[in-house]
Amino acid sequence: MDARLEFRLTGSFSIRDQDGNSALPSGSKTRALIALLLTSHDLSRPRAWIQDLLWSTRGSDQKAASLRQCLAELRRTWTPYPGVLHADRQRIWLDPSTVQIVTQQPGIFLEDLSIRDPAFNAWLGLQRLQNSGPDPRAAVAQPATRSGQKRQIAIAIDVGHDQAGLDLVAVGHDILVQMLYETGTVDLLRPTALDGHRPDRLMTLSAMAQPDGVIQMRCVLEAPKTAHILWTGQKPVMTRGVDPAGNAGLMSFCNQILEAACRPDVPLDLNGQALGASQDVDLTSQTSMAISSIFSIRSDLLQSAITTLETLLADSPQPVLYGWLAQAYTIQYVERYRPADAELRERCEAACREALAGGGQNSNVLAAVANARTNINHNYLAGLQLAEQSIKCNVANPLAWWAYSNALQCVGRSEMAHRAACNAQLLADATQLQFWADFQVSLTAALLGDTATAIENGERSVALVPDFRPPLRYLTALYAMDGDTDALTRSTAALKAAELDFSMTQMIEDIDYPIGMMRRYGKDLTRALRNAAGESDQT
Repeated sequence: MDARLEFRLTGSFSIRDQDGNSALPSGSKTRALIALLLTSHDLSRPRAWIQDLLWSTRGSDQKAASLRQCLAELRRTWTPYPGVLHADRQRIWLDPSTVQIVTQQPGIFLEDLSIRDPAFNAWLGLQRLQNSGPDPRAAVAQPATRSGQKRQIAIAIDVGHDQAGLDLVAVGHDILVQMLYETGTVDLLRPTALDGHRPDRLMTLSAMAQPDGVIQMRCVLEAPKTAHILWTGQKPVMTRGVDPAGNAGLMSFCNQILEAACRPDVPLDLNGQALGASQDVDLTSQTSMAISSIFSIRSDLLQSAITTLETLLADSPQPVLYGWLAQAYTIQYVERYRPADAELRERCEAACREALAGGGQNSNVLAAVANARTNINHNYLAGLQLAEQSIKCNVANPLAWWAYSNALQCVGRSEMAHRAACNAQLLADATQLQFWADFQVSLTAALLGDTATAIENGERSVALVPDFRPPLRYLTALYAMDGDTDALTRSTAALKAAELDFSMTQMIEDIDYPIGMMRRYGKDLTRALRNAAGESDQT
C-alpha cells in the first residue's frame, strides 16, 4: 500500500491517506509536533527545538520523556503508513516522498489546534500571521467598509536600525501578533503577500538606539485605503540587563498599539457609542465599543454591550466574545444591576463554558472566566488557577494580571495581589484600561494598610473617569478612616452624583454593598463610617 499522506494545514487540521481515511492522531501535542515538522523547509526539526516549543515550562528530563510519548503515539497511529516518520537522537523528520501538503486553501492556519504551552502559542501566532488570511488578489475588490467583518491588519518592520533595536522590534512584532490574534476580531496579513492589496490597517514598527541602554520604540499606524495616518506613538524602553521577551516597557507600548489598531472606525458619541448606522461598523469596531461599555460600569452601557455581544455571537460564535459576555455578567452581579438569581448565574455559567470550550488558550477568555469564578461562584482557587493560566498564555495582558490580583486578594495573599495589580497598572499605562488598573492598585494598597498609596491611586482612577463608582466608594471609606473631612465631603458628593440611592447608612448596614474588601478593617471601619454619617446628617 502506498504510504503517501495528504496534510491540510489551513482551516481544520486534517491528515488523510489515499483512501480518504483519517491519519490524524488524537493527542494535541502530537498534532503540534506534526505541525512543527510540516512547517520546516525540509520537514525536519531538532529534537531539542521541538521539546523547547512544546514543553517550555518543564525540566529537560520531562521534556525528553514527553517527546518520546508523542512519538510513540504517532508511530501507533501511523502503523499502516511505514516510512513516513523517522527519528534519531538529534532530529525528527518526515520522508518528503510520502508527504503531500495541500496549499491555497481558505481559513486560519491550524484553526482548531490549541495546546497548553506559551512558547508554542507564540510560534503559532506568528505562523498564522505568515500563512493565514484571504487571497490578497481577491480582496482588492472589497469595499473600504466591510460590515460585520474582521479588520485586516498587517505589521511591517523598519529594518533601518542597529541589531539591538532590530531584536526588540522583532519581539514587539511577536507580542503584537499574539495580542491581535487573541482579540478574535482581526485578520492578520503578511506585508510581503499584499501584492498591491491595501489592508484596513498597516502598522510599522521601528527603533532607534539611545544612550545608556535605552531604545526609542516607534509605531506608525496607517489606513492605506484612505492614505491617512491614524496614530503614532513613541516610548523609550530600557534594554540593558532586560530580557526582550519579558520587557515590561515594550509590552506596555504594544498594548497602546493594540488599542489604537482596534479603535472603532466610526464617529462616537459622548458615551462611546457609534453615531450612524450600525450596519456600517466592522466586527473589530463593534467588539471594541462593547468592551469599552463593559468597563464603563454603567448599567445602561453594560446592557448595551450584552445586547451587542449576543447579536455578534448569533453570527460569529467565537470563544472570546463569550468571554467578554461573561465579564459583563460578572460586573452586573458585582454592581447589583441585576438580581443575583439563578438566571444570571446560569447565563454567566453558559457563557463561561462556551468561552473555555474553544478559547482555553486565549488569555482574554481565561481572565474573564477567572473573574466570574472568583466573583460570582466564589470559587477562589478556580479563579486563581485560571488567572495564572491567563498570564502564562500572554504575560503582556493587563487583564490577566488584574484577574490574578482579584483572585489573590480573595484568598488573603494581599502582598502578591498588590504586586500583580502594579503589573497590570504598568501594562495598561496610557490605555483605556489604565483607570481600571489604578483602582485595583488602590484596593490592594488599602488591604495592606497603605492608605496614602490607596488614596493616590484611587484619585488617579477617578481623575480619568469621574463617574467610576468603585474607587469613589473606597475613597469615601478611606477618607472616613483617615479623618479627612474635606476630602470625605468631596468624595461623598461625587459618589451621590454617580449613585443616586447612595447613603452612608447603606454603606454601614448593607453587608452586600460592594466595598467587601474594606470590611476587613472591621469595627474601625464601622466606627469611622458612623462618625462620618453623623457629620453628614449635621451638615
